[in-house]
Amino acid sequence: LLTVAGALEVMGEAPPPAVQQGGPGRLLSASTGDRADYWRVAAVAVADEPSLGIGAGGFARRWERERDELVFVRDAHNLYLETLAELGPVGLGALLAVVAAPLVARRRCVHSDGPALAAYLALAAHAGVDWDWELPAVTLCLLLLGVVLLHADGRASTRRLGRATRVGLSIAAAALVSLGVIVSLGAASLDEADRALDRGDAATARENARRARRLAPWSAEPWQLLGEAELAAGRVPRAQAHLRRATREDPRSWTAWLALAVATDGVERAAAIGRARELNPLAPEIEFVAGDP
Repeated sequence: LLTVAGALEVMGEAPPPAVQQGGPGRLLSASTGDRADYWRVAAVAVADEPSLGIGAGGFARRWERERDELVFVRDAHNLYLETLAELGPVGLGALLAVVAAPLVARRRCVHSDGPALAAYLALAAHAGVDWDWELPAVTLCLLLLGVVLLHADGRASTRRLGRATRVGLSIAAAALVSLGVIVSLGAASLDEADRALDRGDAATARENARRARRLAPWSAEPWQLLGEAELAAGRVPRAQAHLRRATREDPRSWTAWLALAVATDGVERAAAIGRARELNPLAPEIEFVAGDP
């Protein structure tokens, strides 16, 4: 895709960028804007996969497939509907349990912490109409308010956790921290591979893509970047093999299919372009590749 983007820039035919989902001023607006469209797409996703959901992070891809105009949207602007669409009833139930925990704990002390309760309810409700819950400051405020609600009466528990419980919690915390570090390192390698491709450094891109593949073996993106790096280095057969692997690992990635189209020809190229169009009909990059024999 970086090869395609570079060609577009050189030729002066770069496609218009997709409109972003809204600027900061929009957060203060009472208008629903395009939210009805976002909610409609999320609702269709719920209807298609009512039990398990379409997968974490799947809304953005569903939007690319269903949108009526070239607008970039990553979130459904409704935390609860988006969670139901992506993770199904189990995911939504877990989310609601976390959000409701402070409310259940404080159900008998409404008057003792009224301001904190009102602020907590406002933030929880606002998450149902916007995406700013993803901003760390907003979510941190929600968490801190939840802690206030849980402990506003000042009666801290004196019950000590058992040794086995403490050990188990410590192991779980260490595992989560380790996983977070691994994921962060993998993401950093992917970013570096992207930057290397952007500056034409195929060797560095290949090295970082391989590192990302080791750190995140569940992800198809390292295979795609490795294929693009091999293609940039002129190793077409290797590039094709890696890009085919990327489409097998993640058949719903339109960028992987488009990269495969760039690296192949004939029937396989046409099929890859067709699949990319199915997944993102309005992407101008696809039409550029399709028009470049």
